[in-house]
Formats: sequence, C-alpha cells, structure tokens
Amino acid sequence: MMNIRTFTQLTLSMLFSLCLGASALAQNAFYTEDFGGGFPGDWTSVEVVGNGQPSSVWLYTTQGPTGPFATAPLTSTTAANGWMVFDSDTNCNHPEGQDAWLISPPIDGSGLAEVWLQFETYFRTFNDRPQVRVGTNLNDLNSWATLEVFPGIAVNEFGGVIVGDESLNPQVINLNLTPYAAGVNGFRFAFQFLSDSSTGNGGNLTGCGYAWQVDDVVLLDANPIPLHNLVVSRPRLAPNFAQPSSQIDTVRMAARIDNIGQLEQTNISITAEISGDNGDAFSTTEMTDLLEVDSAVIFLLDETFLPTGQGIYSLVYSVSADSTDLQPGNNTITTEFVISEDLYQKDNGNFDFSTGPAEVQGETWEVGNYYFVPNGGYEAFEAEFSIASDNNAHQGQSVNVFLYKIDEDDNTTAFTDEDVELIGFATHTFTDEENGTLVTVPMTDLLTAEQGVELDEASEYLLMVEYLPDMRGIFSDMPSDYDVATVVKNGGWFLGGFTGDAIAVARMRIRSVETSVGDVEIAKADIRLFPNPATEFVSANIELENASRQMEVRILNTNGQAVASQTFDNTKGENLRFDVRQFASGTYFLQIRTDEGVKTERFAVQR
Repeated sequence: MMNIRTFTQLTLSMLFSLCLGASALAQNAFYTEDFGGGFPGDWTSVEVVGNGQPSSVWLYTTQGPTGPFATAPLTSTTAANGWMVFDSDTNCNHPEGQDAWLISPPIDGSGLAEVWLQFETYFRTFNDRPQVRVGTNLNDLNSWATLEVFPGIAVNEFGGVIVGDESLNPQVINLNLTPYAAGVNGFRFAFQFLSDSSTGNGGNLTGCGYAWQVDDVVLLDANPIPLHNLVVSRPRLAPNFAQPSSQIDTVRMAARIDNIGQLEQTNISITAEISGDNGDAFSTTEMTDLLEVDSAVIFLLDETFLPTGQGIYSLVYSVSADSTDLQPGNNTITTEFVISEDLYQKDNGNFDFSTGPAEVQGETWEVGNYYFVPNGGYEAFEAEFSIASDNNAHQGQSVNVFLYKIDEDDNTTAFTDEDVELIGFATHTFTDEENGTLVTVPMTDLLTAEQGVELDEASEYLLMVEYLPDMRGIFSDMPSDYDVATVVKNGGWFLGGFTGDAIAVARMRIRSVETSVGDVEIAKADIRLFPNPATEFVSANIELENASRQMEVRILNTNGQAVASQTFDNTKGENLRFDVRQFASGTYFLQIRTDEGVKTERFAVQR
C-alpha cells in the first residue's frame, strides 16, 4: 500500500510536470499571417543581390516552384489560399548570387517577456542559406540579428533532415526571437534567402539553388517547443537496397537520436527490428542513460544480422525514453532492403530527381555506385541506368558504362585514377527513350572482349555511367546512410557523390561463371596518352616495369573490336603515334598485352 508521504511526493511531482507541460503549451499568438489571397500589403520584398528580374524577389504562389529542378509545392495548413516562395532555380544568377528578403511589417513587442517565431516551410539546399533576420532599421539591414534556420544542412539535403525526416512537408520551425524582439516596439523579422561566397555547403553553383517556401507565420509569447521530443534519424541500411542472394552480406545497424525538446531525457533506448517476408526475424536494442537538451548521440548497435535468403526485408528503428514523447511521429523510421536473385541496386526505385555537375571538367563526367562482392565465381553481365536532359536532347547520342575494380595505392590522402583499374564497359545509343527510362546494357570484359566481367572474391567495384555535359543522371533521394554509395567523377573523384542522400540509378546484374578462363593478370606498366581527347593523332608513351619478350598494342572501340594494332619483340617500352583521323568521335581503349598480363587506358576522339 502506498503511504501518505509517497502519495504526496508523487502528487506534487505530477503537478509540477503538468505545470511544465502547461507552460510549454500555453502560448498566445499575438501576430499571424497566412498570406491568404496574395502578397500582403504591409510586407516588403527586397532584392539586396540579384539580376533585377521579376523572379529575383519573394513571390506569392499557389503552385510552388516552377524551375527545371523544382521541388514539391508546400503543403502547409493554409496552402489552399497561397503562400510565399523564393524560387532560386527559376532565377539562377551565377556567379553573382542571390540575397532576397521578405520583411514583415513593424510589430509591437513591448510588454512581452518572450517572443517566438513559428512558421511552416519546405526547403532544399544547394550552396545557399535560409536565415531569419530581426531588426528595426530598413535602411541598415546589415545591423539586423541573424538566426540560421537549418544549421549544418548539407548540399541537396531537405530541411527535414534536421529533425530526422526529410519528407516533412510542411516542416514546422520554432525560433526564439526574445533577445531581439521582447520589449521592442516596432521590430520586424525577415526571411532571407542568401546564396553567395559565404554559403558554400558542398554545392558548386552560387545563386542557383532550389527554392524556399514559407507559410502560416505566427508570433507567440511563450516557448512552443514540446518538453519531451526525441527524434531518430540517419538510419544505417543494409549494404545495398538490393543484394544478390549469392552475395549476402552482414547488416550492421546504427542511427542518430536527437533531443529537440525542452528537457533532458533519461534512459533512452533504440531498437532495430528486421522482418523478412520469408520468415526471417531479428531485434536488438541499445541504451544510454542521459541525453541533454539540444544534443545528439549516434547509436552503433552491437548485434548484426545475416539474411537467410531471397525476400523483401523491413528494417525499423524506434526510440523511447522514460518520458512520454509529445511528438511520437518522429520516433520511428522504417526502411526496406531486398535480397534479390541477381541484382545489385543502391537506389530504392523511386526516380526522384535528375542532376549533374554545375561545370563539367572536360568532355564528359561520370556518376555511379560502389558495390562490394564478398564471394567469387560470378561475373557482371548487365548494367542498368537512366538519364535525363532538357527536351530529351540525349536521343540520338551515346553514353558509356564503365566497371572499375578498386585497387587503392599507398596514398591514403586522395582517391585518383591510380586507385582503380578499368575492367569492363558497355555502350548505348539512345533512340526514343524518354527522360527517366531505365536502360539495360550488356557488359563486356575489357580483357577478354567477351560478355560478362569476372568479379573477384572480397573485392570492391565502381559501376559508373559516362555522360556528356548536357546530360543528367537520375537519382533516388533516400534519407539513410550507406558506408559508401554514389561516386562522381568530374575531373577528379568525389567518393561522397553530390551528397550522401542522392543515390544514382546505376545497377549491376551478376551470374555464375560457368567456365572460368582464369584470372587475367594486370601488366606492370605506365601508359601515358596525349592529347586526350585527340582529334588527328594520339601519342602513347609506354614504359614497362619489366622487359617483355613480346608486347601487343591494340586500340579497341566500345564494341570490343580492335581498330588498330602493333606488335613489338623484346621491349621495355615504346613511344607510339596512332592516326585517328578516320575514327568516329567517341571513347576508345589503348590496350597492351605483355608476358605479365594486360593493361588498358582510355582516351577519347573528338571532332
């Protein structure tokens, strides 16, 4: 039986908790704006930096962004009557940049101890920074206080990643304006879209981002943030969205937990549960004692999971604590992966957007995915990819697909061409394929010129698609973490791709090697080709590490056919010159065969 002392203590504790809860919820709205029906007459739109076009300022909209890389329209509470947008993509102003302000009317904050700004938004970043500014002097905007809306957001990410769910549309933002507005008569606040030399967050194009959309603006006289609010985010997935059953690999689990509530949380636990439609089941939990306010912890779960066979698997991360979470919707993330018959696939099948480098360094650029092959005895026989271009301009043009084996050198500070060996390729000429069409091409072994590229046990590969500058890759956007996913080659190699959440559509199918011809060794040689691209002649400087009784030098086209060849006896290297004036424009391979093996370098012919 509970005694009086315990009952009294418990009652007081409950009352104290209720009072805290009430103080967090009992706010009064003293200013609202839902932008119903048009641009408010008492608001101001200011172009600080721009190109003077009608699109260089904040605009009222009922449709949302309209540029070539338009994000979804804002689905705010009062979206039916319109909202405000700065459509950076429509207004591209590179390299000068963009600095556009949407400024409120003067507001009386006298007599207020607290001032909080709440609004609904949908935002995606590309070398820009959304900010809220607070001040009084319209003639001195530089004097206004600055509050960054999405601190730490990386290129191509959505605002929702800050609270664990990039699909949030709308996302509700709460900002404390108290130090700048409480007790101030005539303060103003502004939504500032800024893209200049100071806003680099991974993007390489200033003044040409996506869009920032805002609606349902409210000023409150007390803190509206829930007392208890844990968020799970950044879930670690299986090694691939789809992994062949012959290459089953261990699934290791991790996720991030943020405390975005007003109070510290105790006894926080995260559980990862896996269930397969083939009957597989797994669950593991990790805990930590304390999570302070505005802090985060990354859980690396000790137990791992090994699928038993083909099927669709669900992986669910969920978080809990001693307190009752007041926004339980962000306590769980559900993802999927597939154990397939023969397919390696990093993307999740949702073709979300297309993109490419802002500036192509050279004649082509490449994008693709990383794949690990734990078990030998298999070959890559097909690749799948997709493409986009303005007005389907890719139709009638060709692209190449390359399969590289990763063999990193001793330089751990950089990933270069010396860290990969080109072992397979394919080519495809587009006819009537529309943007986003999934294309399948057969893979050819560069060493044997046969279909099917043999894969070594416990080896790493990059499947890359080579695009022309006016072509864009197709991506699925996934709020999840792989160890390695998409890779971009544009001049140099970028192992993080455009961003961790932009996953390229570049897939690989494998099959068992029925009759193996044995491993083909790589010749120890240095091959230098110039000029590259070539127009009339290409010179080859070949230096062998060891003398060879015979060396055959061949130039191959992307069908694996030899279009030129020379043979040399008892050599340790040669300086050669090939006439390519009769070659069609495109990609070619210079291949040497020596006593030690084979080595290949790629070059292009351009008219």
